Amino acid sequence: MSSEVVHSSNTGIGQPLPRREDVRLVSGKGQYSDDFSFPNQVYAVVLRSPHAHARIRSIDSSAAKAMPGVLAVLTGRDMLADGLHPIPHTPFSTHPAEILLPNSDGSPTFVAPHYALPADKVRFVGEGVALVVAETIAIAKDAAEQIDVDYQELPSVTNTIAAAEPDAPRIWDEAASNVCIDSLVGDPVATEAAFACAHHVVSIKTHVQRVTGVPMEPRSATAYFDPETGRYTLYTGHGATVRVKQDLAGSLGIPADRVRVVMRDVGGNYGTRGGFYPDYTLVAWAAKRVGRPVKLTCDRGETFLTDYQGRDVYLEAELALDRTGRFIGMRGSALSNVGAHTVNFATLQKCVEVMTSIYDIPTASFRARAVLSNTVPTRPYRATGRPEAMFVIERLIDLAARDFGFDRIAIREQNLIPPSKLPYLNPFGMQYDNGLYVDSMRIALDTANWDGFETRRQESAARGMCRGIAVANYVDTGTGVVRERVEIAVNPDRTVDMVIGTMSNGQGHETSFPQLLTEWLGVPGDGVRLITGDTDIVQVGGGSHSGRSMRLASIIIKKATDEIVEKGRRISAHLLGARPEDIEFINGRFGTIDHAQSFDLFDLAKAAQENEGLPQPLRGSLQAICDDIVRDAAFPYGAHVCEVEVDPDTGMVRIVGYTAVDDVGRAINPLIVHGQTHGGIAQGVGQALWEHVHYDPETGQLYASSFMDYAMPRADLLPSFSTVITEVPASSHPLGVRPGGEGGTTPALAVVINAIVDALKDFGVRHVEMPATSERVWRAIQEARAVNACRVRRCRN
Repeated sequence: MSSEVVHSSNTGIGQPLPRREDVRLVSGKGQYSDDFSFPNQVYAVVLRSPHAHARIRSIDSSAAKAMPGVLAVLTGRDMLADGLHPIPHTPFSTHPAEILLPNSDGSPTFVAPHYALPADKVRFVGEGVALVVAETIAIAKDAAEQIDVDYQELPSVTNTIAAAEPDAPRIWDEAASNVCIDSLVGDPVATEAAFACAHHVVSIKTHVQRVTGVPMEPRSATAYFDPETGRYTLYTGHGATVRVKQDLAGSLGIPADRVRVVMRDVGGNYGTRGGFYPDYTLVAWAAKRVGRPVKLTCDRGETFLTDYQGRDVYLEAELALDRTGRFIGMRGSALSNVGAHTVNFATLQKCVEVMTSIYDIPTASFRARAVLSNTVPTRPYRATGRPEAMFVIERLIDLAARDFGFDRIAIREQNLIPPSKLPYLNPFGMQYDNGLYVDSMRIALDTANWDGFETRRQESAARGMCRGIAVANYVDTGTGVVRERVEIAVNPDRTVDMVIGTMSNGQGHETSFPQLLTEWLGVPGDGVRLITGDTDIVQVGGGSHSGRSMRLASIIIKKATDEIVEKGRRISAHLLGARPEDIEFINGRFGTIDHAQSFDLFDLAKAAQENEGLPQPLRGSLQAICDDIVRDAAFPYGAHVCEVEVDPDTGMVRIVGYTAVDDVGRAINPLIVHGQTHGGIAQGVGQALWEHVHYDPETGQLYASSFMDYAMPRADLLPSFSTVITEVPASSHPLGVRPGGEGGTTPALAVVINAIVDALKDFGVRHVEMPATSERVWRAIQEARAVNACRVRRCRN
């Protein structure tokens, strides 16, 4: 009779262990991208366009090249002459669960060629025009100022709506218009029928503004070319090493085996650092041209100017309700500003496909469009598309409750998808797995003391303040690259090596991944060496994005550990002269049922290495490899409550309470999950109240180009958050795991704005656009007062 007991430990799954890596990182022992330096290294600086849209007539670099210490000045024409290729971006999510966005007229989607340096024209302020390589950074910067570029300035457009107009300045001459996607999703016929019989219809028009990720670490890349092997090595920071390797090889026009990518610690990603940057191609190309290692490190101003940005979606939507408040249909449109290059369409994809959230809306239809503009390209930014969708549906629900006399909580309870209808296919084709949606909202309301709010509102009113509260439900989607690989080797020196293709950008993998091995192999976590970030070691991996790291890692690590346990059982059976089925594995040890003699994994690793008379299949190392494809999507969900106080005289908003309930299925490390939630809330609140990448509509110049102009959330502006983790095991995952890194952001935009509008309802304020700065809130109050005064005058007359 065989028996296997899952190892239980106070350092295994479910334990809130402090992050092992933090001591190393805060004590200055981390190795970030700019920390890589090599003998004989030289430095690169990019000359960037001062124009939003201009044709490059000519570039005179003779004066720069003549300066002492300058090794090369390279341009887009040099790049074409050397046979380099555009960056091979993958604009659409390729996950099988994602919806498709084909153009309604059957035309192909326009994908703009993105060269690391353009040869024809520049399409946004800050786009690279020339690369200067010199002995020092100072020399390179001085030389860049000596380059004379003759530009023919062209009309530009940065505004999302204006860029989609037929007569807008054309960003790409090769395209029929700036609109590169125009798709219709859902069921328009059924949706029109639903609206035709609706008793109530509520609508909204809003812009979810452009923001940027602002990782703590500015971009940096260093490359080396080995003329003997013909191999390039790139050292940088990113969300995925293997993806960078493949894209770099594609842009250089060489086989992937001639590229090695190395990453160590990454100082922030949030999605905006997850795309392939021109920097990577430039330093690799330059390293070959000059025959020395080349480093390019951006300053903070350059990162504001050229980091990929996020959001920027203009939305119009309507919600149809019957007489009782039941939702019967939803329709609208989404217009996503993708910037000057078609780097990624996921914001549009992921926004439209969950527009109905976790509400039981039988039919919906949306027009989904993507438009090019003279701005920095956009790509996924934390929970991309889902915060935009949640903002729309949750604002519509609050407006419906207000306009038609429904209770905000009751109307949500009435329309949330009940467990009996799960799994649930939403109107756009996304199939949610399972969850207790009403329970989640109820926990959030109880934790936030919703019932005691009126007392708190009166206390604020006595001080001349306006107090508001709101709740927002959400669903998130975990998709991303479907393939992941892990190699686990148990060593006789009592260590375990784990090689995996994900890449930590601050998620705590050095702590949480070993917790899995502690749980399933009974090995101490501090003896686990996590090996990532080197494509000469890591063969396959999709990196960290779309909530995939722990979700995929847990599956493949479990399969690999099961294989190790089975191999350990066979080895111990041979050593004990027993049958494998009579061997137990309990608390990290193998032995017979009578426990007369037992071995731990490290004993067996030594025996396997020393052979110990083992049969050939059991000799060598005690290791396992799992390379697997996971096609199922994941759907974390939850509910947040926000409470604000607004000063009506100044418009200043203060968040006085914030509660988050997030269901992650199974929390491997609750402390890390709470930390992820805190960071996600800060980013969501930051967008709701302060952050805005603003371009001048006339010149295309970026106004928000420093911390003086781009307002970030600060610790003294945020309250202590109350975060609750619920664990309803996900039916879509063999271990019940759901992603836990993006739920903090997903409902934050909606719940903050709904709370502000609730605080201002007595003035008649119906909506406040983001960011809800003090000026914008003050103006909303004044405009509502003016409207009310006008109504009073009309009534008197």
